[in-house]
Amino acid sequence: MIEIAVFVFLGWILSLCLHEFGHAIAAYYGGDTSVKAKGYLTLNPLKYVDPVVTLIMPMIFLLMGGIGLPGAAVYINSSQIRNRMWLSLTSIAGPFASLVSALILVVIYKFSISQLSQDSLAELTELKYTSQLSTDLLFNLSMPEISKYWFIFGLSILIYLEVFSVILNLLPIPSLDGYGAIEPWLPLSWRAKLEPVKKYGFAIFLALFWFLPTFSRQFSRSIMQLTGWFDIDASYIRTGFTLFQQASTPMAVAILVIFIVIRKLTIKKHEALYESALAHQRSRKLDAALKDVEKAIAIQPDFSKALLLKADILYERQDYVAAGSIWEAYLSAHPHDLDVQQNSIRVLGKLGRNEEALDLCDRLLFDNPHNSYIWQLKVWILHNLQDDERVLEACDRGIEIKPDAVYFWTVKAEIFTSRESWQDALHAYQKVTEIDRRNISAWVSQSKILIKLNRLENALVCSDRALQIDPRELDTLHYHSYILCLLNRLDEAIDFLDRILRIDPKRSVAFYNKACCHAERNQLDLAIANLKSAILYDSSLELKEQAKTDESFAKIRDTSEFQQLLA
Repeated sequence: MIEIAVFVFLGWILSLCLHEFGHAIAAYYGGDTSVKAKGYLTLNPLKYVDPVVTLIMPMIFLLMGGIGLPGAAVYINSSQIRNRMWLSLTSIAGPFASLVSALILVVIYKFSISQLSQDSLAELTELKYTSQLSTDLLFNLSMPEISKYWFIFGLSILIYLEVFSVILNLLPIPSLDGYGAIEPWLPLSWRAKLEPVKKYGFAIFLALFWFLPTFSRQFSRSIMQLTGWFDIDASYIRTGFTLFQQASTPMAVAILVIFIVIRKLTIKKHEALYESALAHQRSRKLDAALKDVEKAIAIQPDFSKALLLKADILYERQDYVAAGSIWEAYLSAHPHDLDVQQNSIRVLGKLGRNEEALDLCDRLLFDNPHNSYIWQLKVWILHNLQDDERVLEACDRGIEIKPDAVYFWTVKAEIFTSRESWQDALHAYQKVTEIDRRNISAWVSQSKILIKLNRLENALVCSDRALQIDPRELDTLHYHSYILCLLNRLDEAIDFLDRILRIDPKRSVAFYNKACCHAERNQLDLAIANLKSAILYDSSLELKEQAKTDESFAKIRDTSEFQQLLA
């Protein structure tokens, strides 16, 4: 039935926009002003809709049996959100908007029912009892009567879908809004463990729906019961879905085609060029991106989004002066744009104008003291100024605001390492790996520090964790083999050095370390052969000089072969 298919489809698209608008407005008041520049503070579907994600996929899942699949997307810059309370509110705002949509639809539903005559109500009641006996019987006997009430049935479907969407999004599954609401409050170690699950959490849920009919029936039945709390008749929902499915497939194709055609016809040339430039930028084709955005600006010189995109592209091309001039001109007309002010700090830092950058940081922090990204910029500028004490103070402020910010912990670790404050450095790197368990650099850095502290077994554990993430990472393999040498586990060390040489057959330091291992075991021929290869591939000749005093060669130093090789 075409009327109900159009009504449900368009109603669902509008509800998706309301859901994403909820996220956007909460993010905006929470500190991420970029959502306004991106155009998300609107109910215009074209700002949210992706034809595949928002039109085709939700329709497929509706056809599968009425799954209220969220499809649109607002990209939130979480680093701009002022604190974890606002992060939670931003996540929960989408389901809240869906709940408001459901309540509005319930009011319309009840009003529509109240406007029906007694005869119509009696007819609906008769249809309800018929549907309880058999859906096929209902449609064979009552199609003309059913058609009159498509609006009631369509509202019933939309209310059901909104309730489904609210409950689905509130589930604490990584990647869904429910998890996003609790994530800022979870221990860092939990968040690190759950981070990889975000890629697959929702897919796992859909797989349960697809492959376990019992699960899908029980979940849908629960949603039906919750919808019943609003006094929505379950038979109207079932009847509505049957009507919807009869016409929804051709309707979905038709609306998708219409959407694409309208999009092509209504988009202006400078907007199309802007979108093309944005796509090129995302795929790192910066020359093509710059070319398109300049064409857009030539057509519409006051096209602010294109001007800002041009500045971003120029910055990525390391043309800091040109990027800075655009941002400076923009700020003269929009002096309170936080994103552009932050970009100006970045440019000033890149140009070595650190005192100006620091002054701007302090002015922004006066108005935005809980903005962790501005604290991050201040840390960077102070680091440029080599003011380590103030860097550490700024890092601590940033950590108070955002305890899971890897950047602050990493900078602290680097400063403590440079001061040889090994325990403090180790603690900071441990925090990094609590937050991001796949941070290879932090695991290797821990390993190096533990070697300094003569905790070799612990160092080996850390390097092993790094190798679990990337078994072919050469520096990690190198340090792992080095620790094995220190532990006098020479056979294992040689095995790891051979792994390095299979990846990089000309890696001189690997040959050198193999030579050391064989020399420790007084295996002269193997030691000399590997040392020859090390010297051959070491263009700097540093390894040859190092071998003259290296204690690893003590057992073979007086041999003629060794002396001749180093002569």
